[in-house]
Amino acid sequence: MKRVRSNKERPPRRTREGMKRGVYILPNLFTSGSLFCGFYAIIAAFNGQYLYAAVAIAIAVIFDGIDGKVARLTKATSRFGVEYDSLSDLVAFGVAIGITIGVHRIITGDSIHFYIMGGYALVIILTWLAP
Repeated sequence: MKRVRSNKERPPRRTREGMKRGVYILPNLFTSGSLFCGFYAIIAAFNGQYLYAAVAIAIAVIFDGIDGKVARLTKATSRFGVEYDSLSDLVAFGVAIGITIGVHRIITGDSIHFYIMGGYALVIILTWLAP
């Protein structure tokens, strides 16, 4: 007959470095802030508030810089964190900027925005192709 342990006998769960699992949430909170700023920039662009969209993208840059530093300082890197950060970067710096420039171009009719979007897309493609 198997003996069932109670919660009092079980040691706390720890990771390789001995940290509790709760430390992993700290860098992901900053990544979530960056993702939220990207979504807000998209909503602001659709509402015609381009200055607010630009400020939200600038704040997303700050959050994106902080989350990597916090993850390295606390040694709380995980595969999920890496993928979540990539998703956040895609939304905040890919989709939000493209939608903001595209919506502004549709409303104003300026052709310069088309060239800005094309140049931005070219930079993104070259960044992905670089080793």
